[in-house]
Amino acid sequence: MLPHGKVGYRWPCSMFLIVMLIFGGGVFADPPNVAKIAFESNRDGNSEIYIMDANGGNPVRLTKDKKEDTEPAWSPDGEWIAFMSNRAAHFEDVFIMSNAGKDMRRLTENGAQDKGPRWSPDGASILIGSPRAAEWNYEIYLVDVEHGDIGVDPLQLTQHGDTDIEPDWSPDGKKIVWSTNRNGNFEIYVMDAGGANEKRLTNDPGDDKSPAWQPKIGRKIAFSSTRDFNNEVYVMDVDGGNQTNLTNDFNWDDFPEWSPNGSKIAFATLRDGNGEIYVMDADGGNPTNLTNTEEAFNANPAWFDPVVAFSVSPADKATTTWGKVKWVTSKL
Repeated sequence: MLPHGKVGYRWPCSMFLIVMLIFGGGVFADPPNVAKIAFESNRDGNSEIYIMDANGGNPVRLTKDKKEDTEPAWSPDGEWIAFMSNRAAHFEDVFIMSNAGKDMRRLTENGAQDKGPRWSPDGASILIGSPRAAEWNYEIYLVDVEHGDIGVDPLQLTQHGDTDIEPDWSPDGKKIVWSTNRNGNFEIYVMDAGGANEKRLTNDPGDDKSPAWQPKIGRKIAFSSTRDFNNEVYVMDVDGGNQTNLTNDFNWDDFPEWSPNGSKIAFATLRDGNGEIYVMDADGGNPTNLTNTEEAFNANPAWFDPVVAFSVSPADKATTTWGKVKWVTSKL
């Protein structure tokens, strides 16, 4: 689907577009009918985007390019995946593709090294960290999915002389959590979706990074930290309280990603001698290897579950209805 039913995507002039709004249909590829985890892996020689079942089964390669494809992120309806790639430039740009790996479109073309795409809950925008500011330092930007940054300046949300990266949304889209080194080391901050009311959540000599807001429930924020002398996955309350080490392992653990119902956390780890994707309970219990590739490096898991995405909200909660837009393309 296209966010908000928008059909104004800019495509090469060699393509003629006929757009039909069809409720109940799909866009290029329907949402997965089972829970899926997208991730990056170099198992075929360089970093590409893959998807697998949430239990680790049926891995499928979606991208195939000589350059690096990394950091996948699902659209809220599961039909699109945003990712980073340097296939079109020296530095990484944001691309989007269908969940079948088709119909790729470059979203940012600024010449900067963009990082960390995260779809807004309404699907209309994508958060990134980007050094496109005049000082070439990373700031948090909001990119419109319909137009990208072609002729439309992304909204700059942070304005600071240091690095602001790795943004993520609260489930209701009203808050943004991110990591910044404005205090000399990386700490986790939160702000309103428009960039106001910045608040520091962590305060530790170690680096606190990779924040991920618990979906649906929204009561916790997972993050990675070096405060125990190696990278571990932590969780804390949304006000910064009750910071707790979940992984407690001597090896590197990073890139936490909540399951869509907020009950589990996927993460990347070196505990098997290479980068593998694990999943554990929200309290750190039952860590399980999902990828089992022995020599490859797998990282940056991103989770989608159709049961959660299309469930009916309780009466006191807002619901979202996604229109389905089908694109029919033909060459001139």
